[in-house]
Amino acid sequence: MTIDKLSNLLVLQIISDINNNGDIICLLLTCKKFYSNSSLKRLVQFKGIGPINDKGYMSDQFIATSTLFKLSSFKDILLNSISHQCVLLPDDEKCKQMDYSQMLRDNFNVFRNYPKWIDDCISPNKRTDKSNITNVMMMGSVDIKSLKSIYAANMSSSVETLTINDLDQKALDLGSISLLTNLQKLSIRGYKLKKLGIHSTLKSLDLQIATNYPLADLGLTKFVSLTQLNLSVTNYGPSLLPTSLTSLTIRLTELPPRNTFTILKSLVRLKINVKRESIDVNNGVETPPILDLDSLSNLVKLKITHFDHTKDVDYFFELTVPPSLKILDFWTYCVKIPSHCPMPLLEKLYVHEIALIEEKVSLSSCPSIKKLVIYECLEIIPATVIIPSTVKKLTIDNQINQDILDHVVFPPLLTHLSIKGNHFYDNPIQLPESLVKLKLMNISDPLPQQLKKLVLWTSRSRPKSTNQSLPSNYPPNLETLNLSNIKGDHTIDMIEIPPHLKYLSLSLTPVLNDNDPDLTPNNLPIYSIISRLNNNNNNNNNISWLPHHITHLNCRLVDIQHDTLVKVFRLDEIINHTNVRYLSLNESNSRTYQFSIQRLDADNLNVLVLETQTLQGGIITQQRKTNNNNNQQQQIIYEPIYLYLHLKSTTPFTSNWKITINK
Repeated sequence: MTIDKLSNLLVLQIISDINNNGDIICLLLTCKKFYSNSSLKRLVQFKGIGPINDKGYMSDQFIATSTLFKLSSFKDILLNSISHQCVLLPDDEKCKQMDYSQMLRDNFNVFRNYPKWIDDCISPNKRTDKSNITNVMMMGSVDIKSLKSIYAANMSSSVETLTINDLDQKALDLGSISLLTNLQKLSIRGYKLKKLGIHSTLKSLDLQIATNYPLADLGLTKFVSLTQLNLSVTNYGPSLLPTSLTSLTIRLTELPPRNTFTILKSLVRLKINVKRESIDVNNGVETPPILDLDSLSNLVKLKITHFDHTKDVDYFFELTVPPSLKILDFWTYCVKIPSHCPMPLLEKLYVHEIALIEEKVSLSSCPSIKKLVIYECLEIIPATVIIPSTVKKLTIDNQINQDILDHVVFPPLLTHLSIKGNHFYDNPIQLPESLVKLKLMNISDPLPQQLKKLVLWTSRSRPKSTNQSLPSNYPPNLETLNLSNIKGDHTIDMIEIPPHLKYLSLSLTPVLNDNDPDLTPNNLPIYSIISRLNNNNNNNNNISWLPHHITHLNCRLVDIQHDTLVKVFRLDEIINHTNVRYLSLNESNSRTYQFSIQRLDADNLNVLVLETQTLQGGIITQQRKTNNNNNQQQQIIYEPIYLYLHLKSTTPFTSNWKITINK
């Protein structure tokens, strides 16, 4: 049975398992039955597209998608993807009265200037049917009137997620929040809170109010179904939090009583942010204060951070932890876990080097640890810090310009090793043969033969013009090779690339000679993959320049001498001389363009090029011609295709791109 004979239900199931929007469009285009089936397209949704992002803010990605969308045949799929979301903005007069930043004003204007077909979908006052709206975002000045517009509408029983970004200085009144009978998730960002009503079925509450309130005043214990809570308050105390919590993020403005969390027996994840002023220098008391967590028998993940990133702190408190912990993120200098708190189940530990040296966390108390990340190594790792033999994944962040690994012995079963930092190691590192993934600066020959992923980069302290040597031999099973952070002149010998390589990342520099014939029609230097390839096939237009298995290519566009706003890339080289289907183009501190390339026929005459984040693109029709080379062999030649990227922009998704074919 061919795919176009499948039922709509089965096709929908196939599409639901596709994560790439480009692949969804390609499937519908390839199978004309699906493409012309309006009833089917009304049920298909794009992934990750919507005016509200995962954090509850206006989505820059969607702003670009909606204002630049040209795939008119897929309009109904885009509308179907966003039909469950709506956005409430202050009216024009209210916006003029408020002291919004220029950025927020620009964002409001973007929402007001959506195409009509988008605006009619996401503006609740323009929709006749509001029954399927599940996600609502309120921006600007949120008052009783705007809230009542939700409560009174027929969407009050359908809304599951409500995000309030209140920028007014007035107190926010949410006393009638229970009128949203099906509300599951509530996120509030504002300055003041007048009243927080009770909602017996609410499961997630994110409360970010600039004004701190005593915990008791919020009455959170009445939220009997609450499982996720994120808040910053004062006057902590026991029995003031819902016992139903499984996830808690809390910012401490003061050190709470030691038994504050003991009642939370169902807690699985806990994140504690500590401000420096929260803890005094023990007030002259020799015994440090204690915060008890050891009774939380279901606690699996604990993250503790504080906002002072200097190691010279003369205060700390003790934190007792339960033996159930499996993940510990210890981003702090001011806390100590006492030695009488073993962590027999701990599998992942993220910790500062100084905390290990000063034994604020003991590796010997973690007999089952499998992943270890050591932050901010500011001195040579001493011999007293012994990496447990059970560790399989190790990351070391070197912050000084010297070798810190003299005393480090790598575990015998290590499979993942990442050595970060700015220092180039003059002496090769002795690598375990067990490694499968490796990230480091200097080249180590020979490389472990089991290696599947290799990421190399050059130290910032090395001159940029220095020629960079690459490994002389690559492991035979290598699947990922990332050279995007390699500086200096270098080329890759395609003959030495293993046949199973699938992911390749390169850094490209443009043609900078103004007299070079390889300039675009606008006299802009171009970026070309051929500058990095040492391959005898480069001059043969009928043969692929990259191994057939390389389907994912990432190119980092580096221009040391020219800081141009527009980058120009030779797209035809990718289309006609590689098998790459997923192309990423990026620049440091700028957005990444992610293109899906689908060749619709054997001769590449018609190619679908789609920027998958913003759904911009279309079908390129190439014009082919033949030419006889010096050996009288006939070659197929296509016109150059230039991809113009506007990478410099204040907002990641406001930049644009276009394609021109040079004829």
